[in-house]
Amino acid sequence: MLRVLHDKIKMFELVVGEIDAILGDLEEGQDFAALVLELWTSGRQAGHVDKAFDELAERLAGAKKKYSQTKKLDKILFQRDFET
Repeated sequence: MLRVLHDKIKMFELVVGEIDAILGDLEEGQDFAALVLELWTSGRQAGHVDKAFDELAERLAGAKKKYSQTKKLDKILFQRDFET
């Protein structure tokens, strides 16, 4: 199960990109894999896995939007992209 989770996270990173910066706005100090595992285990016990992951998806979309706005502002202010 952990291998599947790891593979899905890697696929997510490829699709979304810049995962560390986006997740930095999502959860301070919590590893994304640990967050997903916590949602999966607690959601299964309560029978709310789908709802928990839908909420995570909304939070990720909000964090990505915030990151995109910050990146756009950086480009305007500094006239170049400071990605690492």
